[in-house]
Amino acid sequence: MNTKSYTIRREGEVNVDRNGKATATGRGLVIVTVTDDNGQTQLDPRPSQKIRNHSPDGFDFGYAGNAPAQLALAILLDFMGKPPAPACYQAFKFYFLAPMSPEGGTIHGAQIRNWLDHWEVELKGVYQGT
Repeated sequence: MNTKSYTIRREGEVNVDRNGKATATGRGLVIVTVTDDNGQTQLDPRPSQKIRNHSPDGFDFGYAGNAPAQLALAILLDFMGKPPAPACYQAFKFYFLAPMSPEGGTIHGAQIRNWLDHWEVELKGVYQGT
């Protein structure tokens, strides 16, 4: 059983523009802390960027753009230990990251596993056109 969790937050004060997009003051970095049985580490965007570089500037959340796609790819790559299909991480982005509040949040391994099980059974045909 994968006991990882991913805590996503913005560095700095959060501002929300008139379109509802959250930005942070200062560098505006999105930090993802991975917690597992061995402790805590920060999720590095570089391994996911070697697979597909959606966002050279790193991660983001709260909307359905390139930086949230990079974050979805990075989380699933770390969780699964192998690259996910593009349709899989794009669907993950829409389900978990696009609706996330500007304050961020935590995605637990059990949530990811349940979502992956559902995606593989129920949604895969929709995304692959079968």
